[in-house]
Amino acid sequence: QNKFNKFVKTTEDSIRNFEKYFNSVKLKGDSVLIDSLAKIFLSNSKKLYDKKLEFIKANTNSYFSLFVFTDIYNYLQLNTDTLFNVFSHLSANLRNSIEGKKTEKILKQRISLQLNNLMPDFTFKDTTGKIFKLSEFRDSQFVLLCFWASWCGPCKRNIPFLKEMAELYKSKHLQLISISGNYDKEKWVSAIKVFSMPWLQSCDIPEYIDSPRVRETYNLIYIPQYFLINKSGYLIYHNIQLKDDDEHSILKEYLKRELD
Repeated sequence: QNKFNKFVKTTEDSIRNFEKYFNSVKLKGDSVLIDSLAKIFLSNSKKLYDKKLEFIKANTNSYFSLFVFTDIYNYLQLNTDTLFNVFSHLSANLRNSIEGKKTEKILKQRISLQLNNLMPDFTFKDTTGKIFKLSEFRDSQFVLLCFWASWCGPCKRNIPFLKEMAELYKSKHLQLISISGNYDKEKWVSAIKVFSMPWLQSCDIPEYIDSPRVRETYNLIYIPQYFLINKSGYLIYHNIQLKDDDEHSILKEYLKRELD
């Protein structure tokens, strides 16, 4: 652990100092500057995760390496193939431990969420109490699965874009489904009324989603995330994996190509 702390100290100190500045800016409420700094923060975070991977590669027999690995495997900016490659180089004792087997299971789940794979099915209720399954839209419609929450600034800024897409493709076999990460049902219901989103809405709480929760099934560490699923149920677009921009240029291109 001491060896690891020394290895990442310079990178962590840099990020910690930037985070202090970032937090001070957030208190001032400058949304444009906040968004710009958020991108820099993500870039710096990626450097730290790369540094941690470098440590693991150099210490494949250390139990602490497995501990570090379980701290980073959910970070979506790291390529799943890269993660699996690093995991495979850990010693057999580590990989076959209880923690190692659990880690391998989660990595395989990550692979199932990669582009061109069949998306995990789940059951949900909409705001009227009607029950749906994701798989029931197969063979008839494309699905744009949208994960958001009423407290998420970027999510709320994307709502006009989603409304535009819903209107543009409503007669072209596109079904939008929004799943909220709100824990408070009342805040979620209130947000739906405020933002007036005329497509299927559900919330990732036991009253609306069967166990396990969607955030676990879809490995949701942060939002917003958007999954475009074709009529066969396969993922053809994910904003994180494809590194789409704030204007959703790649998503627009995919929708136009598939539905126009």
